[in-house]
Amino acid sequence: VTFAAPDNKYSVSSGNTVISFSTLRSTDLGNAYLIHTGDKTLYHAGDLHLWIWRESQEDDKVMQAAFEKEIEKLRGVTIDAAFLTLDPRQGRDAFLGLDYIARLADIKRIYPMHCWQNFNIINKLLADPCSEPYRDKICPIRKDGYTDEI
Repeated sequence: VTFAAPDNKYSVSSGNTVISFSTLRSTDLGNAYLIHTGDKTLYHAGDLHLWIWRESQEDDKVMQAAFEKEIEKLRGVTIDAAFLTLDPRQGRDAFLGLDYIARLADIKRIYPMHCWQNFNIINKLLADPCSEPYRDKICPIRKDGYTDEI
């Protein structure tokens, strides 16, 4: 078990397998992870997301600045698979975080998560004009337990 703090780099090995990863500071709880294993790079956002709730303009500004600061670390990184938050509880702002990352980083495949079993939010994102530049990279997950090969 490796306990990972934000803004650090780690390397874990088992036999001939080496996995290196760096952590990004979450805008909520825990960390986000940029993982390198073999010839693949994966990104798991965890709770690093643009949590805009429109309850306080000041809180939303602080959130946006913190989010953009962390996500800037992904600029120029080629990511084979990114697991990105798409939370329908955010209403009209649900797409903001995923859209920001998808435009900034070089992502080959996007897996929306945190959908709270409301997978129709993925269809809404696919239909929204904002997703046009990266629409073909979004995996249209339809149910819990979905599997794919990267």
